[in-house]
Amino acid sequence: MKVNLSDVLEGCILRSDVFSKSEKPIMPKKTVLTPLHLEVLKAFNIQAIDVEEILNHGAPFHPSHRKRDAVEKETNDRSISTTHSEAIEDYLEAVTLFKEQFMNWQKGQAVAYLEMKTMLSPLIHTFIKDPKQALTLYHYCQQEEYLYHHSVSVALLSALLAKKLKYDSKAVLDIGFAGLLADAGLAKLPPRLLKKMTDLNDYDIKQFKQHPVFGYQMLKKDPRVHEGILLGVLQHHEKEDGSGYPLGIKGTQLHPYSKIIAVVDYFHAMICSRPHHPKYPLYKALESLKNDRFSKYDSRIVRCFFEDVLHVSIGTKVRLTNQEVGEIIYVDTNDPTRPILRMEGEQTLSLKDHKDLFIDDILSI
Repeated sequence: MKVNLSDVLEGCILRSDVFSKSEKPIMPKKTVLTPLHLEVLKAFNIQAIDVEEILNHGAPFHPSHRKRDAVEKETNDRSISTTHSEAIEDYLEAVTLFKEQFMNWQKGQAVAYLEMKTMLSPLIHTFIKDPKQALTLYHYCQQEEYLYHHSVSVALLSALLAKKLKYDSKAVLDIGFAGLLADAGLAKLPPRLLKKMTDLNDYDIKQFKQHPVFGYQMLKKDPRVHEGILLGVLQHHEKEDGSGYPLGIKGTQLHPYSKIIAVVDYFHAMICSRPHHPKYPLYKALESLKNDRFSKYDSRIVRCFFEDVLHVSIGTKVRLTNQEVGEIIYVDTNDPTRPILRMEGEQTLSLKDHKDLFIDDILSI
């Protein structure tokens, strides 16, 4: 919906790119607005912007005034974007619920098994119908809320990858559930450690690496949680070559669920801004994953994950690390992170010939 800038709140989500005098947007759609963003918009003398009807934490946004000349146009926009908005709204509500549950675990409460599964099951089905949307969820992840967004996103991406790998519907839900609770054990760490996450000493690191064990112990108490989910949680930081934690076991000893979650967990963590690590450009993260596919991750699962990304890539509008915008028109299956783009002005650009450039962001799908 179109609203006056004076009515915009921190946490509003841009529905459309914001332009000033140039052809390039000064702020892309799906940006979660912070006080700094609002200052920038004021500096560019932007009077009104197009935002979602929900805030980034899932609450509805009710501006006190509306830009009147935009109401008619919004009716047409709504028919196009309603499905996407509902999916995102469901996602943000799930993030809020997960945050509430995590805070309960910190107080010593048990995992609310039925409540969590009741929340997750319809959410997975929503994104199975529109899997492209799952690749844009990192846009909504703010640094201070990273853990909660990461958990829900890992659940969805793990479930989608499991479906691509031909798991049945029950297993898809179980893998998603394991992904959702993979980091539940972090609730058992000292709060100061979660807030710190930088300049960790050896003791801090040793404590942190025990969080899969803590999560396993939390879930093992519930007889409804079967072995696949338990091992998915316990082993999601293990690596094929035995270099992972907490047990340091190798590929043949790892449960298939944990191998799926490991790939998704790594990818999503890389593309988000975390308290202790800046985000990677989207396709640089994919390239890093590709380079590790034989030593650290199951190569079959990585290949399937890449195929899934490739499936939605053609026709996608993206922004490069040099801030130029283009559309993906060809992807080489042997080198999927270096596609050919049609740039503004209709010229083509092959990223194979520009190793210093990466796709930084997905703008539209």
